[in-house]
Amino acid sequence: MIGVIGPHDSVQLVSHVAGVHELGDQLVTRAYDHVDEAVAIARELGTLCDVILFTGRLPFQLAERAGGIAAEMSFVPYSGAELFRAIARAAIDHRGELPLASVDTIEPQIVADCFGELGLPVPPHIPLDGERDWAATVDDFIAFHEGALRETPDALAFTCLSEVHAALTAKGYRAARIEHSRIGIHEALRQATMAERLNRSRASQLAVGIVKIVDYPARAGTYERHATRLRVEQTLLSLAHKRGGRVTKADGDSFVVATNRGGVDAALVRSASGHASLLEPQIEGVRILSGFGVGDTYAEAETNAGQALRIAEGSGLATVVFADGEVRTAGAGADPLTLRETGALTKLSDELGIGPLSVQRLLGALRRVDTSSFSPQQLAEAYGVQPRSIRRILGRLVAAGYGTEVGIKAHAGAGRPQTLYSVEMQRLTNASIDEAR
Repeated sequence: MIGVIGPHDSVQLVSHVAGVHELGDQLVTRAYDHVDEAVAIARELGTLCDVILFTGRLPFQLAERAGGIAAEMSFVPYSGAELFRAIARAAIDHRGELPLASVDTIEPQIVADCFGELGLPVPPHIPLDGERDWAATVDDFIAFHEGALRETPDALAFTCLSEVHAALTAKGYRAARIEHSRIGIHEALRQATMAERLNRSRASQLAVGIVKIVDYPARAGTYERHATRLRVEQTLLSLAHKRGGRVTKADGDSFVVATNRGGVDAALVRSASGHASLLEPQIEGVRILSGFGVGDTYAEAETNAGQALRIAEGSGLATVVFADGEVRTAGAGADPLTLRETGALTKLSDELGIGPLSVQRLLGALRRVDTSSFSPQQLAEAYGVQPRSIRRILGRLVAAGYGTEVGIKAHAGAGRPQTLYSVEMQRLTNASIDEAR
């Protein structure tokens, strides 16, 4: 399922577009009155949906910064077409005159291009493009527009945020709402649908777990140790049965669990909440370690399980190694479905100047493009940011020796050529496991 979060009018428009394209039965919609409610709603939908689509960038960034949301998240972007439409409507409403004041959320280059092509001066604008290291709020945007409007009282504020539009008009200012186009919403829904299908495909990947008893109850004799192994086996059988898995004995103190990625993901969520799971069966007086591996084949999953167990033996934490090299740990209070911050991951974070979770997201985006030759636009779409933001990261990948400029792609029509890049994906994905071993 795909969760949709936004203000009432935007959610209603997304639902309408989804219905027209026969996607309505795939949506779970939640509307808010205030954008601050978006994080709590996203956490709720994260337990129900594989993908969450926000109708704007601000709620998306608030949820991304908050963390702890298991679902993949994206947002419906605003384009130059939506800004052109807002400018045209404002010009009609003001009889051809367009007193300028301010624009928010739209990428600065888009603002400059739109007003430049109309022969109009570029107004003050505030982007929300991921480059600012601050947690923007609705009040920040209201204050920004008010500052511009006080200088030019008869001017017009363009805003993408329904709360900002309502607040400015209530104070007597002139404000125009930039609204999503149906084409833009349809494209965002199409991408969200593809992501949801990919997640379902991933959930069916094979998973193998090695569960090992490392400490028995104190002063346990032969009988007590045998009874303990039976209790562990029975507990594992019960937990695996709920996910359609099976359990076999490996040796005297170890068991092999066969399941799928969906079962492992569910176990990570349960462990983060402090509940017993396949990763952490809770048996009084018994200490258990487990390593789970996920792969496209049983052999690959089994190999990753062995790596995960070696990591678990060093850290004391149940560990999962995925087919793409991600390493995740389980435990009460842990961030569900979050990559463990190994030393190598922290090093990558420092090299690229972005947070560890952003590194994880970048690796996921790179897996969705052809890393031998791709444009900033392609990576930006996979990552969920504007090309301007991704070019900065690409520059750091090149400076750190992970990426290379491999050519130029010219456009058939207007527009400047784009530099093409390649990235050594193997070095990036192997780093986390190599450091954790």
